[in-house]
Amino acid sequence: GVNQFTALTKTEFKETYLSNYEAHKDFQPLLGYTSPVDLNVDWVTYGAVSPVKNEGACKANYAFSAIGAIEALSVIIYHQQTEYSAQEIVDCSSSFGNNGCVSGNMVNSFNFILTEVLFLNIGSNTETAYPYVARLQTCASKSGLFKIK
Repeated sequence: GVNQFTALTKTEFKETYLSNYEAHKDFQPLLGYTSPVDLNVDWVTYGAVSPVKNEGACKANYAFSAIGAIEALSVIIYHQQTEYSAQEIVDCSSSFGNNGCVSGNMVNSFNFILTEVLFLNIGSNTETAYPYVARLQTCASKSGLFKIK
């Protein structure tokens, strides 16, 4: 149908909206790992999968994927459905190797979240408190609700 992508060529769409992220070649699943949750659960029905978001012209898929995992964790472990801020990761995680609206990856985002949330215990902001604007801003993170115990 006709939408915001209709007038774009495939090249324009790729350059504007798709990331050039490459998976870590040395990634290996944990051998012998047993999941503490039932792997046969429909996580969408359970409420652990948040709605699809539009990252706009900011290449922030790394932030959205990390936040999606944190949102799922919040539902699975704490039975609390909350949307957390991808913008906070875009704006505040450059010291962990992410590059705003240009590039980044989930591992860097998780390291940012672990450091800010677990070690500094300041928490991760909600989408409402730190909304997504699809551009790099000065980091405005002070404290948030999601804390790992």
